[in-house]
Amino acid sequence: MDEESGPFIRDETGAITVDWVVVSAAAVGLAALIATTMTDNTVDLGDKVSTHMAGFDFDADPNAGD
Repeated sequence: MDEESGPFIRDETGAITVDWVVVSAAAVGLAALIATTMTDNTVDLGDKVSTHMAGFDFDADPNAGD
């Protein structure tokens, strides 16, 4: 049994593939985390701007009250 499995266990040709998969998964996870955080913050900022702008009175004619 050891004679048959020995070369397979010592073979490192697939190691770079495993490294690439792990690094790619980490990059995708980080990108998803950043996108989620930015989306939440953008929605919050939009709500704040909307609330602030609701307090302004925009008239078509600024001299209409004269």
